[in-house]
Amino acid sequence: MATRKSRKDSSATEDEQYARQTHGRSIERAEAEGHKVVKTVGDTVSSQSLPWERRNLKKWMTDPVLLATWDALFVTETDRLARMDDRGFHYIEHWLYEHNKSLVTAEGVMFPPRDDSDRYQWLGLKRRARTYWEDVRDKHASTRTIIRANGGAIGLAPFGYTITGDKYARRFVIDSIEGPLAREAFRRIADGRTATSVAEWLSEVAPTARNGKPRTWRVKRVIDMIARRTYLGERDGFEYEALVSVELFNSANAAQATRSCSTGGRRGVHAYSGVILCECGAPLYHHRSTRDGKAVGAAYYRCARGRRGISGEAKCSAVALAYERANLAVDAYLLEDKSDERVMTTTGGNHGKLAELARIDSEMRSAMARKDMASVASLAAKYAEANSAKTEPILTVSRKTGRTRAECWLTGSLGERRSILGDVPVTVTEEAGALIARYAADAEE
Repeated sequence: MATRKSRKDSSATEDEQYARQTHGRSIERAEAEGHKVVKTVGDTVSSQSLPWERRNLKKWMTDPVLLATWDALFVTETDRLARMDDRGFHYIEHWLYEHNKSLVTAEGVMFPPRDDSDRYQWLGLKRRARTYWEDVRDKHASTRTIIRANGGAIGLAPFGYTITGDKYARRFVIDSIEGPLAREAFRRIADGRTATSVAEWLSEVAPTARNGKPRTWRVKRVIDMIARRTYLGERDGFEYEALVSVELFNSANAAQATRSCSTGGRRGVHAYSGVILCECGAPLYHHRSTRDGKAVGAAYYRCARGRRGISGEAKCSAVALAYERANLAVDAYLLEDKSDERVMTTTGGNHGKLAELARIDSEMRSAMARKDMASVASLAAKYAEANSAKTEPILTVSRKTGRTRAECWLTGSLGERRSILGDVPVTVTEEAGALIARYAADAEE
């Protein structure tokens, strides 16, 4: 039995989260259909997530051992499975066919269908689940339009701010208690403290939110907070008092970008290791000596030439570069690059046509809901015309984004900065006792 909620209720226990979906009548209905409930699995996840992508349900749909223990997936309502569009539901239906599994709902409908009754009811249940999501989406879009017209803020206030004002004209105001704490977090990172130490400090000074609910400070939350430009006093066109200065924001993010941060997931990346180049053209990588399994001495970059297992390759004679100084040299060089950022854009093909058909179809559904049949007829003609249009040839072009490379570097995360270095490799060398960074193309010229 699969249960799902879109939001977690922090005041409820794990069993209470899904109580409505696991009550006795649901189980009785499944058993009345001749089924025995093997396991009840609950997830708090978006309705747009496929079932096998859920944290808890995933193993029951991917592990061959667990997969062999059940025959049908039972849900109390179709929207507890998903509220996806036709393509999303087709993925689910295809999975059921491929794995010889069934879907059973508390309404008594089964897929793959046993008869025409199941077939037509399943179509109606899918559409009902999706229509609710579309209605909520449209309602929220209208609300956001009203809020923007009133010059109000959209979304939750970040840590350090509180919300004041009327419903559709709310504003972010620096909180008298949490504001100084958020500013101090930026200062600590800028001064060289680790995100781990800042997370521990915030766990001590701000363990609960203003509503009294417990607040968890993980390393990733601190990293995300430092990178959030909301603290500069602007979000989605809405302006308010900045909590930190541009200088403090830049300093904290520059310090954070040079770190290797463990967030409990994959191994952290050491700044620009592997994406900056030695003067010989080989990549530079982070190195630090170890003794008895512990790091000792200072970190530095050394050339990969002669150390990457290529037969007959001699070691590079260039000296190792101080790790922190090399990072600062790269930062300083990229922050001075005023050239335009360019991205490759692919046009043509079927994508534009499908997007236009989807837009017209959405307008038709809205017009039908309003019973505006004149608009429905007009949109139906546009749909037919767009559907008959020939597919445009695929064309890939380079275009400017309106930002300079320096702006991208300033606001980019460590991963985004590494991506920039992958597109435009930078060489770092030592000259006259100073570390100098330049584009590899410049070095060749």
